[in-house]
Amino acid sequence: MGPSQLGFPASWTVDEEDPLTSKLGGRPTWLSEGLNTFPACRRCERELTFLGQVHAPVDHQYERCLYIFACERTECSGSNSGWVVLRQVRESPGELKDEGGGTSSETDDGWGAEDEIDMDELTDLLELSSIKREKAPETQPQGKPAGSASASKVSARSEWRCTGIEWGEEPCTAERMTNKEKQHVLDLQRRYEEEVASIETPDSADGWQGETYEKDNLPDHSKAFQRLMKIVERCPEQCMRYCYGGTVLWLSEQQDSTSVCQLCGSERVPELQLLPNVIYLLGEDRLAEGMDWGTAVLLTCSASCSISGTSAEEQVAVQNM
Repeated sequence: MGPSQLGFPASWTVDEEDPLTSKLGGRPTWLSEGLNTFPACRRCERELTFLGQVHAPVDHQYERCLYIFACERTECSGSNSGWVVLRQVRESPGELKDEGGGTSSETDDGWGAEDEIDMDELTDLLELSSIKREKAPETQPQGKPAGSASASKVSARSEWRCTGIEWGEEPCTAERMTNKEKQHVLDLQRRYEEEVASIETPDSADGWQGETYEKDNLPDHSKAFQRLMKIVERCPEQCMRYCYGGTVLWLSEQQDSTSVCQLCGSERVPELQLLPNVIYLLGEDRLAEGMDWGTAVLLTCSASCSISGTSAEEQVAVQNM
């Protein structure tokens, strides 16, 4: 297990016909046989929208890609059942091709994405994910395999803006942030802590009102949020975090996401984490349409079982503020 690779919006033009390029938006470029229709949402039964794909080979024998689909509705995108991730593999014809879209440590370090996301945008997205939503009832059991939306139920959808993803190693410090950006992140943390304190402080009837708020006494979900913010502040442009079998930056106390591969029965492990600024990169109009989630983690087969020419459905674990 190596260090996390961070994904950034790329400065290069995306080759939308190359299946070995990582990207957000656009149309899927399949490694093997593609789908005639996109998977359907398990909550509302509407066709999911293609969110992006990641070229993620784990050995030199097979090419390997992850294809991510999500529902645009608020109540669906914030639920595990509003997402589908498919894994495809095919035998590699030779040396792995990597033109900025791979996830190996040999990829060009892409720190200098020219159009960086500023801290105001990060603030807007964090505040968006903190909105309390009323949960809609599940329309289908979550364990049911994702089906395909029937032609009569599929509404016409425009493609999301296509943005390439380039990769670089995670820095050890926040040296790349300006003092102003660092202070802004600290302000976000302080505001969040104050909100948690105001919600969880007992009533004066119990004699606790006005008691000093101790940082060490933060609830687990606030501590998890603090940790995420401290790591993200090292490089605020990151929109993805890749580490096959690595550690996840949960927004709150880690949920039970244990499951097994549907093909070989091996345990699934975390592989890719999407951060909320992905929504901004897909296009500001997506914010108005209602997509809203805090973080989405893709869990895949720990054996990376290889059945060339097939699509294996993996698991997505979604958390919200």
